[in-house]
Amino acid sequence: MADDSDKARLTNFTKFDLYMECLDRLVVMDLVDSPLADGNESWKEGYPIRTKINVILQGMQEQSYLLDPYLERMLGPAFATFRAGAVQDAKGLRKNPRPNDQEWMPEVIYQVIKTRGAKTASEGRYFPHTIDDLDIALGTLQAASKHPTWHWERRYVVLLWLSLIVMIPFDLAQFDTERGSGTTVAALEDAGRQYLTKAGLERDAAALLLARLYARKDCRGKVISFTQEAIASLQRAPDPFVALGTLQVLSELTKSGGSLEPGHLPVFRDLISVINSNFEKLTQNTLVQKWKVKLTARLAMSELPGRTNYIQKKRLVPYKDEGNTLAAHSVSDFDVSETVEQTIEELLNALQDRDTTVRWSAAKGLARIAERLPSDYSSQILQSVIGLYEIHSEGGALSMEDLPAASEGTWHGATLACAELARRGLVPAEDLPTVLEWMKKALSYDIRKGAHSIGSNVRDATAYVLWSMARAQDAASIRPFALDLARRLVTTSLFDREVQIRRAASAAFQENVGRMVPFPHGIDIIGKADFFTVSVMRNAFEQAAPQVARHPEYREFLLNHLFDTTLRHWDPMMRKAGAVAVRRICEVDLATLGPSQTARAVALTASVESEEIHGGLLTLAEIAMAYKQSEQQDYEAARLQAFKILSSFPPVTFSKYRNELILEAACKLISGSISTQALDLKGAKTTWQDIIRLAMNHREVSVQQAAAEAMRSMKFPKASPLAQQSIARTLGVIAYQSHSHGVVKALDCLLNAVDKKSQGFSSNIETRQNAYDALPKIVIELGNSLQSDLRPALSVRLFESFIAGLDDYTTDQRGDVGSWLRMSSIRGAVSTIQQFLCTEQDIHPLDAWLPSSLYDDTVTGILKQASERLDNVRQVAVNALVRLLHCETLSVENPERWKLQGEDVIRHELIELADPMRSWGDGSWTFPKLVKFLAIEKYRQGLLLGFVMSIGSRGEGAAHPASTSLVNFAAALPATSESSFSVLSLLKDILKITQDNATSNNIFIPTIQTFTVLLEGRILDRVASNATGVEVLCTILACTIRNIENAKSAQRVMAAAKLVTGLAAIPAISAEAVQRLPTFLCHKFPKVRTSTAEELYLVIQGLETDVEEEVEELLLETTWNADVEELREPAEKIMKSLKAYAAPST
Repeated sequence: MADDSDKARLTNFTKFDLYMECLDRLVVMDLVDSPLADGNESWKEGYPIRTKINVILQGMQEQSYLLDPYLERMLGPAFATFRAGAVQDAKGLRKNPRPNDQEWMPEVIYQVIKTRGAKTASEGRYFPHTIDDLDIALGTLQAASKHPTWHWERRYVVLLWLSLIVMIPFDLAQFDTERGSGTTVAALEDAGRQYLTKAGLERDAAALLLARLYARKDCRGKVISFTQEAIASLQRAPDPFVALGTLQVLSELTKSGGSLEPGHLPVFRDLISVINSNFEKLTQNTLVQKWKVKLTARLAMSELPGRTNYIQKKRLVPYKDEGNTLAAHSVSDFDVSETVEQTIEELLNALQDRDTTVRWSAAKGLARIAERLPSDYSSQILQSVIGLYEIHSEGGALSMEDLPAASEGTWHGATLACAELARRGLVPAEDLPTVLEWMKKALSYDIRKGAHSIGSNVRDATAYVLWSMARAQDAASIRPFALDLARRLVTTSLFDREVQIRRAASAAFQENVGRMVPFPHGIDIIGKADFFTVSVMRNAFEQAAPQVARHPEYREFLLNHLFDTTLRHWDPMMRKAGAVAVRRICEVDLATLGPSQTARAVALTASVESEEIHGGLLTLAEIAMAYKQSEQQDYEAARLQAFKILSSFPPVTFSKYRNELILEAACKLISGSISTQALDLKGAKTTWQDIIRLAMNHREVSVQQAAAEAMRSMKFPKASPLAQQSIARTLGVIAYQSHSHGVVKALDCLLNAVDKKSQGFSSNIETRQNAYDALPKIVIELGNSLQSDLRPALSVRLFESFIAGLDDYTTDQRGDVGSWLRMSSIRGAVSTIQQFLCTEQDIHPLDAWLPSSLYDDTVTGILKQASERLDNVRQVAVNALVRLLHCETLSVENPERWKLQGEDVIRHELIELADPMRSWGDGSWTFPKLVKFLAIEKYRQGLLLGFVMSIGSRGEGAAHPASTSLVNFAAALPATSESSFSVLSLLKDILKITQDNATSNNIFIPTIQTFTVLLEGRILDRVASNATGVEVLCTILACTIRNIENAKSAQRVMAAAKLVTGLAAIPAISAEAVQRLPTFLCHKFPKVRTSTAEELYLVIQGLETDVEEEVEELLLETTWNADVEELREPAEKIMKSLKAYAAPST
């Protein structure tokens, strides 16, 4: 389904100032000659600026015409900068081009051209085109050809520039003074031909350049030779790129027709014949076929006089032009040549081409030819086009469902041709009924093909036809068909699946109302279902449709379309939207429409097609919900009738494979129609309890949610995992304001489900996730009744559960599924805190329900998750911190107890320095900010543990930025300090984590890796001159090697070996570290021995003192994969040699 997100309605280029600010920064940016030189910060700054410009222009794609008043100011500075650099390049004055004028400016210019279109953006008033520019542009293009690695945008912009320059009204021979006769034309022709066979946009610009060059009077003689060379080339080797480039040039050349000479046409037709003779390699190419059709049509038009008719005041009148004698010819003045008739036949065949672009080119060409023909001949063309509809429909006898999928191309081509003919006023009044009859069918053209449908292009083209007729026909000819057309256009604009078709139908309706006003309530409907309203599907179905249905002329037609098409649609989202639309329309007159539309919905449920059953159940559910929410009268009897429909279904309807949609719709029907009388029904084939039970055990989340809505109070002891998931979800959506007696039981049930020590603990991860999601919903539902409905002890337990959830690292075959719980715990904890703080005046004392210690532990846990390895978890955690920062100041005693410690620092980094273009999941952006929070003592231990876990992770997306940030932060700390945080304090904190988790490899190994990172960053060296620092280093060494001989984890041993080997390079503890090396050089794991020897060799290479060559030889020549006993002797020799150079520790 097309994207129909709600977008702002722009009236001007609102971001023009921002665009100019970015452009000015690029223009004035001072770059060194080598853009990749070290320390070139300007080069790094340029990329985000260009990205911002691209984003700004992309937002104007749908309303690019709003750029027109600003184009000169948008392109002027960019082109001036580019031209200044081009002057130097053309003269060869610099070897290294600057990126701002040779790479960045062409890209900016191209982005503007892409947004507004080359035809508008590359006009002469935006591009300079003086005589002096000819040499500059040619020189720049020749320089670019010598550097194929230069960006293609540069070549494209220069070619467009040249295509304007060649239109100067001077003989190009005047510029040959320094080059010799004809060199200027030759240089221009060579420049265009060089890029004519390229696959990119350079070909389009090159074709435009050559076409404008050959259109000059002083260059027309070159057209024939150019075409003949292309023919000879294609005869030797059929190259699609050669054919495509040549066709583009000739099509541009023949566009106006004023540049053609009598000898051109035969040569051009010879080219077309050569292309047609190479069917497989050339004609099958879409672009070649498109440009061939364009050229064929334009050649035929060059043989015809000017337009014989034109539209004036919505009537067809003779076209009179005193300066054009051909234009005033009557029907009998000329005969249509055989060549033109053959061209018309070819274009009619091209209307059935498989490619849309070919069909559209054929439609426009056919209409332009018909515009130049006598009226009786143009009417024959129209009849031939209408005849295309009958190819697959046997004279219109077949219904839409019976049409084959192959008919799509034919119908689309025929409809496009009708649109182009109608736009030019070539549909006479006598043919109007026939054309409109086919348009009615085409407007509903939607054929199922596999898992989707085709025909959106046909419906879009049909809207184009009806829009065109409004501009060409008079009101009298349309009035007999006005009501039917109005109904169909409104229905399509409201209920079509594709956003572009809804918009097109709305535009056609508006055009008819604005020009002819024969549509009932036209002005009123335009206000309710305008172009922007129907762009959003929800607005079209739920807001505009019921407003239009208030007019009786449209109501029944809208309902018929919903039941005949939308509720039977293959797309479930369309059926859901259609059911809501039926409800909204029924609410216009529920007492009258409700029963009749309920009967139609019941008829749908009797079908054997699952789509129709689903649509019928959804409609019943929506109508039942309308009955339930109506305040005008009691509809309990009508709701009961809707509920009884469920009992008529056999059980297999809800239990068969792939039944989730029907089961979900049935639950919605139960939710809308359940009542006391319904609960007492007997003798049903399928009871509502059976449906709820099936839904709660279903694997689809949407079905579980529907079951939760249908039966909020259902409980299943000893339920299956799927049922547990539904129960947890259900407990979160109960209306506890009306059932406050169940609050404690519900919370206790959910808390038991996530408490590993409880008998009610659920091992199913999805159940625990749903429980964590449900807990804050209950608190929010209670609102200001928290104090009366929630005990302090239960509130404390609630926060303790969230804190425990922040430390859940459950894994299974899907990976770290515990991250789901951690994210749910973060969201739940913050939502609960916000609810407590918002209602704090009704909770006394607040510390009993939300102890400040638990608040601090929660924030610490969130900061830990913000610094961990998973991008999505970091994103959720940082967003949660921002939410806490936005909490209002409390009017309680000591409010700082419920405020973030170091709030100013956190606010500055997370809010004031936030960049909407960057994601908090990006480690390179987030970790440098989070590491500054280590200065906050209260959160340091948890945050540091998060950094340790990220450094020890395998993914570079977290490990590298976390390591770099921690090293940079430590480098800025004092080595030791009694009054502030120091490197020594940092090492002690990490050491405490190491000692507390000595038996947990998941944490112990990352801490060892963190010490190694700090060692490699020269951080440990800073404390080696201090006695306390040496003591800490010795403790780190001792923790690292404790029980290392018995360790079964190779990863742990290798991490320890790498750290011990690195510590051997620190003189203060090198003796102790060297003493431990044989443990690793003679370890039972060969991989440990090998990696230790390699690391030790690298360490020795970095020592400032010279070590005996014998040590290096032993490390290099010893086979460390050999038997351990054979390695003890070389290991001892290495240790003794290194100890001789090691200074004893102080």
